[in-house]
Amino acid sequence: MKIFNTFQVFLISLLIAGCSALQNLTVDDVRQTKYLSVTKTYDLTIKQISQNLYQYNLRCSPIPDLKIDPSDPNRAILTTNSMGFTDVSVVTVVDFQQQGTTTLVKGYKYTTPLISQLDSIIWAIDNPKSCYKVVPINQQETLEK
Repeated sequence: MKIFNTFQVFLISLLIAGCSALQNLTVDDVRQTKYLSVTKTYDLTIKQISQNLYQYNLRCSPIPDLKIDPSDPNRAILTTNSMGFTDVSVVTVVDFQQQGTTTLVKGYKYTTPLISQLDSIIWAIDNPKSCYKVVPINQQETLEK
């Protein structure tokens, strides 16, 4: 039986964590067209979306707080973080822009993990009373039919 030394464990950890763990990414790094993953319009105000997220947090796993822009209440942002090489890195950015009673949501994600934090955030807005369920890849096609 082979025992891993500290260096091998470190290398394996880096491979598992992926490249984003070394980046120390900011919101502006992630908020780029190449990382745009979701664009969706809701017939909800930012306040209603915030209430949906709050309801979801009470029933299910925590979603980070929606931060409303103090200088413009029609704009908000939600971010998720991961540990970078020397600092915390932003890995998900969700921008909210309200016009009237509708809100445009743009979700950016730097990484493509098996379970995306962005997916659970969008789920929480759409389904505040139902917890996000991870569906095995081989069953996803069945659910869509």
